[in-house]
Amino acid sequence: MTAPLLAAEEVARDYGAVKAVDGVSFTIAGGRTLAVVGESGSGKSTLGRLVALLEPPDRGRLLFEDGPTQGLARPAARALRRQIQMVFQNPYGSLNPRKKVAQILAEPLAINTSANRAERRERVRAMMGLVGLAPEHEQRYPHMFSGGQRQRIAIARALMLQPRLVVADEPVSALDLSIQAQVLNLMMDLKERLGLAYLFISHDLAVVRHVADDLVVLYLGRAVEQGAAAALLDRPAHPYTRALIASRPRLGKSLPPLLAGEPVAGIAADSCAFHPRCSLAVARCRGERPVLRPLDARLVACHRAEELG
Repeated sequence: MTAPLLAAEEVARDYGAVKAVDGVSFTIAGGRTLAVVGESGSGKSTLGRLVALLEPPDRGRLLFEDGPTQGLARPAARALRRQIQMVFQNPYGSLNPRKKVAQILAEPLAINTSANRAERRERVRAMMGLVGLAPEHEQRYPHMFSGGQRQRIAIARALMLQPRLVVADEPVSALDLSIQAQVLNLMMDLKERLGLAYLFISHDLAVVRHVADDLVVLYLGRAVEQGAAAALLDRPAHPYTRALIASRPRLGKSLPPLLAGEPVAGIAADSCAFHPRCSLAVARCRGERPVLRPLDARLVACHRAEELG
């Protein structure tokens, strides 16, 4: 069996007493999109930073093509970082306002490759065309572009080193709805053309339905449901997933709202973290934390999941 492009094994990241990511496992196959969803504070962005190698996990491990991502010698670490790149939520904040587009796109090549100036210029122009930017744009500054164009620049920069995995953290949430579709279609086209894999972080389940092959639902740093995106969005088995979908009526499912209040930190480790907000909670939920278990071709962490089918 071919090893997945990336595998996370019980990865965790703490900030003081806060367990931002608490033992999450998944795999991403080459050419596929894994979406991660959840409310603010669920650990989505922290997980993205771990996968992008911007922060190390405190526990667990990340494997890239079955090899470790931590403890590598400098040459191996640099080579690995070229394989995993990131697109951030705010394209204006992630682009250097003092540099022209050509400089922004050429910089990763200048730092990480031996390409000469002429080769860098050629690769910059080719990438600009690939993401739908005109040749005359290369001598303009970021503030001279619309939000959608700036995100195209950010995507182009992420692709300059020909990565195999792109971590996209809410890449369209700062854009107008009409522009969101254009950028999403561009990302899906680039996925097919370049054979990319994505870790796609989002709070918008309508966007996730459009782009994702697989899905992980996070709640307070833990995965509560994961599997094929279409199956989870059409037939959610965890009450939290159902509540997220019920809050997005455009997805077409008429489900009773099950979510109330805000996430409660500091829940006892031997109870379900979601139980204070769940209308289906019973005594077992308060005294026994559910673990991820197989159910109908997915993994779900809920004692009453069978009753929700």
